[in-house]
Amino acid sequence: MTTPRPADQEPPASAEASQPTPRLLLVDDEPGLRSAVQAYLEDEGFEVTTAVDGEEGFAKAQQLLPDLVISDVMMPRAVMATACSVACAKTSAWAAPR
Repeated sequence: MTTPRPADQEPPASAEASQPTPRLLLVDDEPGLRSAVQAYLEDEGFEVTTAVDGEEGFAKAQQLLPDLVISDVMMPRAVMATACSVACAKTSAWAAPR
């Protein structure tokens, strides 16, 4: 006979391993900052894709559909604010639940 696990006890490690790795898109034109943030996020267990400007970020966001986009808004070719609006409107995966 098995004993039920108390509600406040953490699930077994195998249950955590079955969770998908969160996918992030990091968009920044500063190479040093981009590399440092990428290294930190990867150390924390995230799958990180990077882009060097808004146009590349927008293209990668449409292709990868990441779980989260982290973007500098003050950079060359920074179209991320508009890009996010368009992506939300076109892609149901990005649409907020109603």
